[in-house]
Amino acid sequence: MPNRHEPLFRAHALLAQLASRFADHRRLSDISDEWGHGRYVRAVSVSRQANAIVDMVAVAEAFSAGRLSDLMPTIAENDLRTWKKRQAAWRKHFSLELSAWSGWSALQGFVDVRNALQHGLGRLTEMQVGSIYGQILTEIQACGVDLNGDLLTIVTSDVERCYQSCVEFILWLDATAPAQ
Repeated sequence: MPNRHEPLFRAHALLAQLASRFADHRRLSDISDEWGHGRYVRAVSVSRQANAIVDMVAVAEAFSAGRLSDLMPTIAENDLRTWKKRQAAWRKHFSLELSAWSGWSALQGFVDVRNALQHGLGRLTEMQVGSIYGQILTEIQACGVDLNGDLLTIVTSDVERCYQSCVEFILWLDATAPAQ
């Protein structure tokens, strides 16, 4: 049974989860820096950074979907499945444009990066290089992740920017969405 107080603390709990994940990443970065440099250390570092971005984007996504379902407990599960569907649901039910947030393009860039990491093993997927390629390039450029052809290069500063973007999005949506 859901906790009836959960919606009141959702933003704080997810911001704490983001901070914890970011702190874990920083701690692991410090440890791996002690290992030195080399081919295998680089692979571990890239994987660690990619995993951090995947996790952080998931937290922002969970907040957007969770806050929407808190406000509309009867919303169809299908309306929460993708960023585009959640964006449409926020617009339809609350006249709230997620794209009005100044960091929206960068956040969507991190979503695109997450999708490429998860579904393309670090390369843009076939869908991403299809009909929406121009939009994907614009969004990835907005988030600042390096793209060489269809291959992403993830570095520590990308994780830091992703963390900041996710925190700012949660704070913005929490302040902008209707009260519960």
